[in-house]
Amino acid sequence: MQALVWEDRFSVGIKEFDQHHKILFEMINSLIFANENNSDSDIVKNTLEQLRSYTIFHFWLKKP
Repeated sequence: MQALVWEDRFSVGIKEFDQHHKILFEMINSLIFANENNSDSDIVKNTLEQLRSYTIFHFWLKKP
């Protein structure tokens, strides 16, 4: 699977949210990398947990 690459067209125009989205891209790319390299299941689980936690932070705890 190809890694996600941030492009300006994805910007929502709110600097803080754009930064959050870039972090989410990085986390998804880490998951892609772990999967493609047959990483240990604990690494994949940890990466998924980080992604889950950050997604909750982004959508539910941070409001403009």
